Amino acid sequence: MGGAVFGRTTGLLGKVLQYVPVLAFAAMAAVGTHLIQGGAANPTPKNMIWSGAVLATVLVYFMNQRLIRWLYLRKAREVGEAPANECDYQLTDKGLRITWPGYLYEIAWDRISQIALYQNAWLFIASQSYFLPRRLFADNDAERTFLAFALQRLSEEARDRSREAVEVREGMVVAWTGYGKG
Repeated sequence: MGGAVFGRTTGLLGKVLQYVPVLAFAAMAAVGTHLIQGGAANPTPKNMIWSGAVLATVLVYFMNQRLIRWLYLRKAREVGEAPANECDYQLTDKGLRITWPGYLYEIAWDRISQIALYQNAWLFIASQSYFLPRRLFADNDAERTFLAFALQRLSEEARDRSREAVEVREGMVVAWTGYGKG
């Protein structure tokens, strides 16, 4: 049985995991080509096996990705490395400050062009986007206070582009229900 080392997995498991993505895509290409050439229109047992092979390949690929992530996080915990997603967001008079263990980013307010809602997170868009999950807020009032502080410091053009943030701040949008789960 193989063990995990940052960046690679050793032993038999490592050898298998190394080729799973390549084999998965090769198998999907072969099966997909067969199905496109008429296999899907003709439901014979052979074609059903090919279709099952596509499904199995996709499942193996995604299970492989989850296994790699699990091995990485397990090894990170063993060596005392903090998970990459643990960070602290602060709004200051100068800008948005994001702190990770060993890293500090500070984005000036005049560099933020928009605050946008993307799925269940706020995107602070500057030269790149910074995600702030909504679940990290204690409740709707905390989120609205945070957004009010941020919107006050944006330029007028950036505020105009941040329509969703303005709507949430002003209570024009129904409150999200996933607060406090971070």
